Amino acid sequence: MSKNLLFITSRLLWPVDGGRKMSLNYYCKGLHENFGYNVYLYCFLESGQKYEGEHPDYIKNVYIAENIGSREKIVNFITKTCTYTHWPAQCSLYFSKKNFSRIQEICNQIRPEVVFTEMIRTAAYFQAFNRPGVKTIANLDDLLSKRYRRQSLHLKSNTNIAGVYSGRLPVFINRIMSNPTIKNMLLRYGQIIVKNGNNSIMKCMISACSPRR
Repeated sequence: MSKNLLFITSRLLWPVDGGRKMSLNYYCKGLHENFGYNVYLYCFLESGQKYEGEHPDYIKNVYIAENIGSREKIVNFITKTCTYTHWPAQCSLYFSKKNFSRIQEICNQIRPEVVFTEMIRTAAYFQAFNRPGVKTIANLDDLLSKRYRRQSLHLKSNTNIAGVYSGRLPVFINRIMSNPTIKNMLLRYGQIIVKNGNNSIMKCMISACSPRR
């Protein structure tokens, strides 16, 4: 009997032009060839990426995430990051109700045994899986709170704190975020929020995976 796995990623995995994409491809290839999973991808697209309909043999199928409008991102940021919910900004920028519903529909169709989310920015979608017995894995990567801390100690660095997401931001926003004072404030706030977010996500996952009494 075939085993299905849904992998939610923050980027299309090819062409393999970077170390992160290479490691993610190794994950998928290993899960298929060594453990017999049919690997389905739900991919958000980075700036400039376009899916042409082709994918490696070890990928069963690819779904491309719906675009998220600026209004929904702003509402998410205000209501989920700046309020009591304390979502990391990455979660607010990558979350949409439309994608949440679509992932639920896909899960109902393919009925995965395992759901894998990549980095904290896609981890909010694990709440879309409420079918008993589904194993949910949140790959939080290198814990962005530590990366924010390192960057806040080296403010003279030219690194854009928005990371790959900077390509989707207006020029004036990138300029504002490059101001040393604002950059430091955002980095320190981001460190606290992401650290809390890591802990909150893990607590929610433990609660969701615990046997019901």
